[in-house]
Amino acid sequence: FFFQAEDGIRDFCLSRGLGDVYKRQVHGIGIIKQKMSDFYVVDIGAPKFAYLGSTEFEGATKRNKPNFEVGTLVYARVIESNKFLKTKISCISKTSKKEWMTGESFFGDLKGGLVVKTSVGFCAKILEKSTNILKYIKSLLTFEIAIGSNGYIWLKTNSSFNDTIIGNF
Repeated sequence: FFFQAEDGIRDFCLSRGLGDVYKRQVHGIGIIKQKMSDFYVVDIGAPKFAYLGSTEFEGATKRNKPNFEVGTLVYARVIESNKFLKTKISCISKTSKKEWMTGESFFGDLKGGLVVKTSVGFCAKILEKSTNILKYIKSLLTFEIAIGSNGYIWLKTNSSFNDTIIGNF
């Protein structure tokens, strides 16, 4: 199927305290294309759109759920995908229990920054432990990054100038 990499990373963020590498999960960055009452239709770069339930966020309930607009970027994990059923994604982490309302959750909406579309193979290469590219950039700048198994990379630094420099790297 479309997704090939096994790792996802969201590295070094002072505001969220992230830096863990999660194994055996398929993570992706998507764009909300349609907002329904109980779910969102999300473009993850696959042949078909994915579906994200409005309560698929840590701590969300039917009364207290996110209200994202069309065009919002989300970082999520694939929970169900095959050629016969709709792809379902979730913003609930298997390991982190920080709620989406606090802005500290591992998965969720991505605010600001820059999105770069690249190949799935390139994203897999960046996620390999032997790659020092993130360590090198980390030594120069403070940044937050989300690398999707679907070929999308989102990064955010303290200035749009730095975003552009890293995005072109």
